[in-house]
Amino acid sequence: MEPNQLQPRNAIKIFTVVVFCFAIMEGFSINIFSNYLVDAFNISDEVRGMIETPRELPGILGMFILSALVMYADVSLAIMAQALCVIGLLVMGTLSPSFEMMILFMFVYSLGAHLYFPLEASMLMSLSEEGKIGATMGKVKAVSTFGYFISAIAVFFGFRSGFFDFTTPVKMPFVLGALACATASVMLLTLRKNLSDMPKRDKSKLLFKKKYMPYYMITFAYGCQKRIRLVFGLWVFVKLLGYKADFTALLLIASAAVGMFLSPQFGKLLDALGLRKALLFEGAYMIFMFGSFGFFARSFALGTVPPSPLLLGATILIFIGSDATRFFEMFHAYTMRCIAEKPGDITPSLSVGQAVDHVMAMSISPVFGIIWAAWGPQWVFWLAGASALFQLYVGLRFPKQCAPES
Repeated sequence: MEPNQLQPRNAIKIFTVVVFCFAIMEGFSINIFSNYLVDAFNISDEVRGMIETPRELPGILGMFILSALVMYADVSLAIMAQALCVIGLLVMGTLSPSFEMMILFMFVYSLGAHLYFPLEASMLMSLSEEGKIGATMGKVKAVSTFGYFISAIAVFFGFRSGFFDFTTPVKMPFVLGALACATASVMLLTLRKNLSDMPKRDKSKLLFKKKYMPYYMITFAYGCQKRIRLVFGLWVFVKLLGYKADFTALLLIASAAVGMFLSPQFGKLLDALGLRKALLFEGAYMIFMFGSFGFFARSFALGTVPPSPLLLGATILIFIGSDATRFFEMFHAYTMRCIAEKPGDITPSLSVGQAVDHVMAMSISPVFGIIWAAWGPQWVFWLAGASALFQLYVGLRFPKQCAPES
């Protein structure tokens, strides 16, 4: 092996540090972005909803940008993405921009993050050893979850102590997030320098292929399920039960702690069951979790407040279990790898899947908000569970064997 090449295990270790740093950055930025908007700009509910459009739009634009930049290897694009995150966070964190300038640099930051998401999955699969992709992805996801865990604790104590404050000229969480992304960029530069066989993508047009429909279908369903988890999962505790930010912060810390254990198990499950059975497991898991969540939400809406310790404990467990559905993203990335006609199709197709996900994110929240108000909160979760029929359908029709990447 050439001196400037890394052993696969060393490459995975370097990339794991990148994933960890990016998770730290998310914990210091997007996870508390609503607090920033309220504290720094005192925005109204209506404006908060409108801000979601420029914040989520990069998730759709990403597929066009990645398609246009096919001349660059994934690792180079990942460096560019991290640089955009650094720029956006530093401006928001140190220059106290006006509201209009904040929107602009929020867009820059969000664009970098959304460009990185599909690149991370593609690179991780490329660097993994054949036959151990699920286990490797699970372990790296566990490290990512540990990053969320560390940052959630820092945020909790930082704001409690007054060290973090979004009303001061310097927003320290954003500065720390930018430093985490800068560290990730350095690690990616090391990876690019030392791994000479880092895969490059073939030139191709924007990918919408009939053969990839199974991937688009499960991504469409997952986009709905993820939005319910992110928006309405915590809303049960905040709106129906009246808990404050300190309780929800502790809830997220507990979820991250459990996630560090669950993530490797989900990865091992993918290797052990194979993709077909893994997708069937995902569908059944989604139906159980969201069905149970709907049952508890209905109980609270009908007046079981304050809940008994047993009912509250069960609801917390269901929340943690539903939060773990984020680990199914490794199943979806592996689905794309299995059906790809060539390796160069993986990254642009993952970006298309991300766009489908974000179309759901931008459209489904208002609809489910109306359903919550008109029919009751249980129907939001039950409809999310019903959408898991897409995963079951794809799993039933998927070949028993996954063709290895050529």
